Amino acid sequence: ELCHVPVTVENDAKSAALAEVWKGALADCRNGIVVIIGTAVGGAVIYDRKVVRGSNCMAGEFSYVLTESSDALNPAKTLAKTGGVPALIHVVSEKKHIPEESLSGEKIFAMADAGDEEVLSCIRDYACRLAVLINNCQFIFDPERIAVGGGVSAQPLLIGMIREELGRISGIYPYETPVPEVTTCRFFNDSNLIGALYVHLQKKACR
Repeated sequence: ELCHVPVTVENDAKSAALAEVWKGALADCRNGIVVIIGTAVGGAVIYDRKVVRGSNCMAGEFSYVLTESSDALNPAKTLAKTGGVPALIHVVSEKKHIPEESLSGEKIFAMADAGDEEVLSCIRDYACRLAVLINNCQFIFDPERIAVGGGVSAQPLLIGMIREELGRISGIYPYETPVPEVTTCRFFNDSNLIGALYVHLQKKACR
């Protein structure tokens, strides 16, 4: 009303997923899942190249997933608290006795690349937690591909460890099961911006 221009609004993680459907890692898929790792864990479920909203618009809101049945009523055990980048920073801070404010995702992976075994162990545990989420998504929805986004997805070490952990998880089953196909979002941390443009163009075309 103030600017006299068409305006569209969409959730950031859903926008990121639509960017990957439009021109990215899911461009050749009908069905997929996008997991966005940031302050918490966002995402989207894609069915027939469209975002699944659910009856309460909560489909793909992975931050609300509970991670431990033995302490399920503890809000600190939600994926928002255990799967976002701040969770990795917190664990590394405690392990290395470095103040959290002195750490960042980039610094942590630089330490890992330099061969810090303690940091590598922290990243391995973090990758395992994300792999469990991805494995569960595979059996709930059985997508063609799962794309991981957010700034930290640009770290090959993390994606490699997630794939390794998924391979290990598949070994616990007494029969052959599909191992989730995991890739990075093509546009990494820019996916949400590109997806917002896609949503805008789509809605303008419908007007």
